[in-house]
Amino acid sequence: GINHVGDIAIDDVTFEERGCNLKPVGASPPAIATLAPTPASTGNFTCDFDTDFCGWIQATNDDFDWIRQNGGTGSTNTGPSADHTSGNGFYVFIETSSPQVNGDKAQLVSPLVTPTGVKCLTFWYHMYGDHVDSLNVYIQTGPTVGQPIWTQSGTQGNQWTQAQVDVSSGSQYNVVFEGVRGNGFRGDIAVDDVSFTDGSCSSGSIAGVCGFEDAALCGFTNDGGDIFDWTWQAGGTGTVNTGP
Repeated sequence: GINHVGDIAIDDVTFEERGCNLKPVGASPPAIATLAPTPASTGNFTCDFDTDFCGWIQATNDDFDWIRQNGGTGSTNTGPSADHTSGNGFYVFIETSSPQVNGDKAQLVSPLVTPTGVKCLTFWYHMYGDHVDSLNVYIQTGPTVGQPIWTQSGTQGNQWTQAQVDVSSGSQYNVVFEGVRGNGFRGDIAVDDVSFTDGSCSSGSIAGVCGFEDAALCGFTNDGGDIFDWTWQAGGTGTVNTGP
């Protein structure tokens, strides 16, 4: 390996006049590089991280870990100052200060999901800082994570933003969040309020969660038979002493 802490030993070698198959199964050289983290199998998928990591676990073959955090991340001009859920709870983030270096990856793995048709993955992310690299979401169904089903790169402003993506698979799978460290310490990336709902994200199902951050309004529409309409708005309402 890369340094002296890599000794390998062998003992008790024998030959037997019978077949023994392969032990362990993983000793067989894989056809392609095994890049996927160790999958989780139990616990809750939906998580606001206020109590713990729910059923999510750290990958075992990445470069560093996600951190569960309350308040700011400890670095200036990067990361959130509070969680998304209530402003007083917890979220998870990647700390990009030393000893992390450019290109280091941290993966957080969901519990094992049994396919029941199309599902909508909803989560909130915070990507703020001059050195933010990327946040990737993968679906792991085999020995590799493959290509991301969702990705975002670069600073997105000092705010929490909602993301949604449809997930569909013919076999059991894990969802994997991957944060990538950029070329400096102002690259903290955070995730909060992860949930799964049945059906497509574009179906407009009220069973999901909508932050109204996009003009599509998560599928909600104004009723043409009433007297006036709801308005999609950023900032104040335009009237003093009323509204947010």
